[in-house]
Amino acid sequence: MRTIEIDLAEPFEEICATVLALPTGSSDAVTDRLTNKAELKRVIRGLHEAANGRQVETKIGLVAIAPPAFEFLKARPFRVGTQTDLLIEAAARLIGGLISADLRDEITGAVLDDKSGYKASIHYRPSHRPPVPLMLEAGSPL
Repeated sequence: MRTIEIDLAEPFEEICATVLALPTGSSDAVTDRLTNKAELKRVIRGLHEAANGRQVETKIGLVAIAPPAFEFLKARPFRVGTQTDLLIEAAARLIGGLISADLRDEITGAVLDDKSGYKASIHYRPSHRPPVPLMLEAGSPL
């Protein structure tokens, strides 16, 4: 099967056109949820906004209004053959990224010792992470 590279750093319109041109990856067209192009576009937009932040189109061009919540999604391009492959890979990256962030959050404090012998305790508080933008309904087939 031929694979295509999808880079979330590219403009949304290019990514959307590329993903919509991919085969769905399901042999059962009746239960295939990816036949709903509007829903697939919402998922792609959610992934794009999670990786790049939210932007608004103005007369002077795109203006960023929110920072990326999951910037690690655009660290390396997706290599996929079907729309289903993209969704699975994106979900795996989101889960993997959140797990590694949770491991970093377990750092609760550190003790610094400067040259004078003074020890200071620094407590780390993780920043709030927004919910995962990729929403799948429980019990429904992809």
